[in-house]
This record gives sequence, structure tokens and C-alpha cells, in this order.
Amino acid sequence: MPKATFERDKRGFWTAYIEQGGGVRVRHPLPVPFTATYEQARFAFDCLLARLERQHRYER
Repeated sequence: MPKATFERDKRGFWTAYIEQGGGVRVRHPLPVPFTATYEQARFAFDCLLARLERQHRYER
């Protein structure tokens, strides 16, 4: 499982940052409204990680 975090970016949008191979850090905007709570953003973040994990499993 890659290292991953999420936070509000400079503009205030919830964004996930996921480290991938070779130290590459990829930014993923979370699909929540600007006014989303931390809990809503956390749920979207967890769904994103689960989706990426499923994709990775099927790409092998």
C-alpha cells in the first residue's frame, strides 16, 4: 500500500496525495464539494484508495 495523505490544498479543495513508485507523489482532487467536512473528505479518500488498490490488483 502506498503512502497516502489528504488535506485541503492552497485553494481550499480537498486533495489526496499518493506516493507511487520511485518517490513520485501524485495529486488526486477528491470528489467532494468545497464545503465538505473532514469526515466526508475522509470517506472519499478511503474510496479512492480502495479503487486504486483494486485497479492495481487487476493490472498485474
